[in-house]
Amino acid sequence: MPIKNNKIYKWTGILAIVLLFVFSVIYALKNPSSNTNQQNLNSGQPTMDISTNQGDVEINDVTKNPVFDFNGDMVVKENSNYHILYFSKDQSFLITILAQPVRQSRQQAENAFLTLTGLDAAGACKLKVSLTVPNDVDQNLSGQEWGLSFCPNGKPFPQ
Repeated sequence: MPIKNNKIYKWTGILAIVLLFVFSVIYALKNPSSNTNQQNLNSGQPTMDISTNQGDVEINDVTKNPVFDFNGDMVVKENSNYHILYFSKDQSFLITILAQPVRQSRQQAENAFLTLTGLDAAGACKLKVSLTVPNDVDQNLSGQEWGLSFCPNGKPFPQ
């Protein structure tokens, strides 16, 4: 009799393991841990949702450690080549190019923006992002909205 009980326990254990595996696969398929817009989100870092006309976009929480905060308008990243600001009221971003050569500074700022938000280019293009160049940096480029260079509404700097 003990031999039959051992076989029952063995087959019950195998069945339990198979069922656990099947349910794990089904759960993973129904609840993916990331989507294509969030592939670069830093694990463990707090996130926030930005409302867009294409639905909410989850980004790294840029409000946690701002360089400067003035009632929700925040400098979230800065150096001598660019500033990145976040405006909480309308959940938009402003990237200001501060140094020549402007193409190189723009590339650095756009890369920093992607890293800061944890988004890929497609995800970043869903956000409200304005990119400008002040008059004292380049008179020919000032007063215009350039957008992110990799987005459909982005414009390249003229040669």
